[in-house]
Amino acid sequence: MNTTTIRALVAEDDDACRHSIIETLAAIGCRCDGTASGREAVSLILGNAYDLAVVDLELADGSGAEVMQTARSHGLSTQVVVLTGTLCGVNARLFGLEKSLGAAEIKARLAARVRRIKSDGRPSRLVWGSYTLDAELLELHETVDGRDVLRSELSHCELRIMLCLMRVPGECVSAEFLARHALRYSALPLDYAKNVAQRIYELRRKLGMTDKSRGIVNVRGEGYALV
Repeated sequence: MNTTTIRALVAEDDDACRHSIIETLAAIGCRCDGTASGREAVSLILGNAYDLAVVDLELADGSGAEVMQTARSHGLSTQVVVLTGTLCGVNARLFGLEKSLGAAEIKARLAARVRRIKSDGRPSRLVWGSYTLDAELLELHETVDGRDVLRSELSHCELRIMLCLMRVPGECVSAEFLARHALRYSALPLDYAKNVAQRIYELRRKLGMTDKSRGIVNVRGEGYALV
């Protein structure tokens, strides 16, 4: 069985219920992030390598369905469980199931889901060319002359850019997406595209990507891609 720590996101705007779910998951070895915001949940799920996300169907500024759709549309392997009602009451249920479940049953099912994720042995590492990115630790390694080199000079922002690009190699990622999920702008400034371009320039320079037609390339008018 895979003993890697499971990373989980809990998005629930009821504080007591959110803490209850986090305590349940932490007790079975998960490392959890929590939020009461739907928008923040979307940002977190795109910027981190979560194995599991437990989200309320109705949040004040979004919905669990939007979080699920985001994970699916970006090809993320995160397993999303959407809750309706309140975990603290008897009418809580797992989204997509017909019968209502009590709190104890929901907790048991979450534990079973975590066990299943562990047994899957799904890797948290992304590989592109000579680069390997540990999405859990947010570390980029490069194989140079048979040696493993940790690219420790990269900033967290630059590593998040690589994470976004390495999740969809060969596909274009928009500057707006990178601005929101790598640079982590909550509100986009007018010069966000320029700021992204500067970060990409510095990242390419640090990684020695001198050929503009390979590595991180600018797809004119659309964004950036790893090719």
